[in-house]
Amino acid sequence: IKVIITGDESTYRLLTTVDNEDFWDLFKVKAEFDNKVDITPDNIDAYCAFICRTCEDEGLRAFDANGAARVIEFAARMVSDQKKLSTRFGQIKDLLIESDYWAGQASCELVLGEHVEQAVNKKIHRLNIVEERVQEMVENGSVLLDFTGSVVGQVNGLAVYDLGDFSFGRPSRITAQTFAGREGVINIEREASLSGSTHDKGVLILSGYLGAKFGQERPLTLS
Repeated sequence: IKVIITGDESTYRLLTTVDNEDFWDLFKVKAEFDNKVDITPDNIDAYCAFICRTCEDEGLRAFDANGAARVIEFAARMVSDQKKLSTRFGQIKDLLIESDYWAGQASCELVLGEHVEQAVNKKIHRLNIVEERVQEMVENGSVLLDFTGSVVGQVNGLAVYDLGDFSFGRPSRITAQTFAGREGVINIEREASLSGSTHDKGVLILSGYLGAKFGQERPLTLS
């Protein structure tokens, strides 16, 4: 009898860090599987074969060349790499099923690229409520951004938020302030590792303001 356990890396580390001799005695071989593969002609052929096999197993309509290409493009976007393809076939299978649904709604005999695109857009619409709220904050002025002109010591940045099955970019303003001296306002709690990120951020903002206001001509050192 052979027993095989599958799971994520965190679970494996939890099982191996504790003093559990039975686990080591029972499971002696560990094999890691990557969630992405290189884009090669062989892997693209394998992807197309997976699409065909899924259509046969699930009773779906056949995908035309554009539809299959759009599925492969979606697989590349899942890993954010133009030279890699995702091997999370469960999500790919869900995309195939939903694309077939939209092809049926359009009374098409084949699943076209536009049906795959529609399935992708519908999925994004179901998951992007946080992105929409961030966009609203930018539009109503809660998040201050300058889109025209130029300012010394200020740029617009983009932070990527990964929510597991959906990721998006959140814009933010990045500023830098210079003043005479070295440390400026010394954050004793931060130096002693007793403060949190929110407190440190507030002190840094205050330090920049005080340096710009009072530290342009002479060194400013406070604690």
